[in-house]
Amino acid sequence: MEAKPLDEALRTVADMTGASVVVDGRAGDKAQAPVSGTFKSVAAETVVRLLAESAGLKLVTIDKVFFVTTAENAKALRQEEWERP
Repeated sequence: MEAKPLDEALRTVADMTGASVVVDGRAGDKAQAPVSGTFKSVAAETVVRLLAESAGLKLVTIDKVFFVTTAENAKALRQEEWERP
């Protein structure tokens, strides 16, 4: 994948794999950060995680949806999941 904005790269991953990917509005300018990579025989979740990390964001998986968000929000969401009965 040639360098392209994160949100565009994630859209490409979603189109190619059928994965559901959401970029949090709180990501701000980081959603436009240029990312690139070459992926072969890699799970969609790993690709999304690596691209998000490249832009300074985090991946949280919620009910099979890949949610790319800020580190702070990812931490809060993971805590909520942990506390769920």
